[in-house]
Amino acid sequence: MVAQSKKRDYEYGIEISKPKKFEIFANIDFFGRNIIFQDENYKISIDNFEEPNLIKLLYKSDNRDIKVGELVCTKKKYFNNDYIYINYVNVSDKHKGAGYSYRMMNCLISILNPNIKGILSCYKDRIEKKPMVKLFSELGGYVNGFGYIEILNPKINVLK
Repeated sequence: MVAQSKKRDYEYGIEISKPKKFEIFANIDFFGRNIIFQDENYKISIDNFEEPNLIKLLYKSDNRDIKVGELVCTKKKYFNNDYIYINYVNVSDKHKGAGYSYRMMNCLISILNPNIKGILSCYKDRIEKKPMVKLFSELGGYVNGFGYIEILNPKINVLK
């Protein structure tokens, strides 16, 4: 059972330069989790909209949700700007290949505050570099000159 937000779209205002703290796509499920994506078998939940640290991929099995993936991130200051640093993204082997790591990253991008410059991850320290580079490049990321993979916050250009 999912409780929908009671506000209609036009109650949030049409000025994009003054966004609300919570986006209109957020739902709260029966257990009080912030759900930002849901289809018939999967849900993606986030712990905090202002400073996200954990995004979980939940799979519906036997009328209960089982965690089958997660994205762990922290807010850090790099190059005199605030970034969300991706510690790791993991989806269990049985659920890989359906694009849910991409969906978790996309959900993270969609809730970024305008004061966050973007998303970073150091790919040189990873054992398997190719999946992370592929994930970031599909989302418009690039390797910057400091050895990090970076995705710029798309909301910054829109709000100026």
